[in-house]
Amino acid sequence: MNFNRNQVDGEYAKSKADAAAYIMERVTLNRLNAVMVLPTFIIGPGYSEDYEINKIITSYLKNGTLPPKEGGHAFVDVRDVAKAMLALADKSVDPGSGYIISGEYKTSTEFFADINETQGIDAPVKTASNFVMSQSRAKFVDFYYRITHKENPREVYTLFRDNPGTKFESNSSGVIPESTLDFKSSISDTINGVSGTSQVAMTSGSEPKMSAVAMSAKLKNE
Repeated sequence: MNFNRNQVDGEYAKSKADAAAYIMERVTLNRLNAVMVLPTFIIGPGYSEDYEINKIITSYLKNGTLPPKEGGHAFVDVRDVAKAMLALADKSVDPGSGYIISGEYKTSTEFFADINETQGIDAPVKTASNFVMSQSRAKFVDFYYRITHKENPREVYTLFRDNPGTKFESNSSGVIPESTLDFKSSISDTINGVSGTSQVAMTSGSEPKMSAVAMSAKLKNE
């Protein structure tokens, strides 16, 4: 496998490419007994509120920031990733091998529709206008949100706009356990894991921001 920092965008992606390249070099030169586990975007319980997926969910449920209509991403539960790592530790596999843990691909609309369903929000997903998400109008839109101090959907939902058509195919069949957690259960546990309750609207030591009922009413009236 080839990990080239010059073929990815963003410091986070570049740092991961550097780390992976270093491990592969140690495998080759020093016979390090290591394999690469390559999950798609990880969701599930146990992450802090400032983890990207949790910030996305908070922006949607608490703040009412409209998501994009286009785009999508593949998601895998952290517990399935952990099972894969444990399984690989117990198996005799070739050092330097890489295993993609692909999970399930969701379009932006499907992702937020599933959030609505798991949170009891009886309303369709209302999305941001094409004008707001248009790349050609990015400077104008970014300026507007900056001076109004509102959340910019272009920034909040970057995950769904980066390489939206990429669907990762798993290469780990027969080597590690298949993903066992369905997406709706996983995203529900993600929300509950951050909030500590069955509704992301409740925060410790504060009044509720927006309940599922209020969110449903808001979406219906808009």
